[in-house]
Amino acid sequence: MDITSLSQGDLSVTKYFIELHIIRDERDNFLLDPICTCQAKCTCKIPSIIIKRKQEDQAMQFLHGLNDQYDNVRSHVILMEHISPITKIPLWHNKNLNWPITF
Repeated sequence: MDITSLSQGDLSVTKYFIELHIIRDERDNFLLDPICTCQAKCTCKIPSIIIKRKQEDQAMQFLHGLNDQYDNVRSHVILMEHISPITKIPLWHNKNLNWPITF
C-alpha cells in the first residue's frame, strides 16, 4: 500500500494510525535521515529541524487521511502555529477513542 493514498476509510482511528505507522516505519528503514558530520560540537541545528519537519509532515498526513467527521479537529490542529507531533494530536474529545496513542 502506498503511504500517500492511505486514508481512514472504514478503519477505526486507531487502526488507521497503526497502518500509517507501520507503512511509515517500513519506508523509514530505507530512507535514512541525514546525520550531522560536524567535527566540533554541532551548532547548525539542522538535525533538530529535520526531526521537527518530519513530525509535522507525519501529523499532517494523518490528519488529511481522517474521515470527514474529524473536520473540526483537523481544522483546529492545522490552524495551530506549530503542529504537534502525531502522538499529541488532541482527538480524545471523542469518548469512543482511547487517545492519545503513543508508541
